[in-house]
Amino acid sequence: MGDFNAISSLSEKEGGNPTPSRYIDEFVSLMEDLEMADLGYHGPAFTWSNNRLGAANIRERIDRVVANVEWLNLFPLVSVDHVTTPSSDHVALAVYVFGKVDSGPKPFRFHEMWTKDPSCMDVIKHCWRTHVHGSPSFIPNSKFVEMQSSLRVWNKTYFGNIFSQIKKR
Repeated sequence: MGDFNAISSLSEKEGGNPTPSRYIDEFVSLMEDLEMADLGYHGPAFTWSNNRLGAANIRERIDRVVANVEWLNLFPLVSVDHVTTPSSDHVALAVYVFGKVDSGPKPFRFHEMWTKDPSCMDVIKHCWRTHVHGSPSFIPNSKFVEMQSSLRVWNKTYFGNIFSQIKKR
């Protein structure tokens, strides 16, 4: 986290000369290469200002907090606030982690890109075709729980690292 002295889109700057698109593209490409995600923010849109008046004023979002997937899995409740400070031309970045999440089961998330691999549908069909005894509400729930478990195993075994798959496509 901190002052990157770079913007990731034209909307992150007001005033002054336009930032050349190649600088923006290079910054965005670097974040992608490092597999880092911007954590967003609450508060003022711009994190730096030259504090001039009128048309001479320039404001940019050059301070940010980024993290990789592994960090976000440890701290899924993270939030970032932009806090104005009278003594600086930058806002303060306040990061709220809400404590480390225990290593218990993580919520199931279906990733759309799994559908690009034909074996994903085979896993789903196999789970829903499995014969289960029980009440009308127990049967689909049981199949859904089995599908979640099977897809997690399939993802690790066949699909592998999500970021490396994205780079291949």
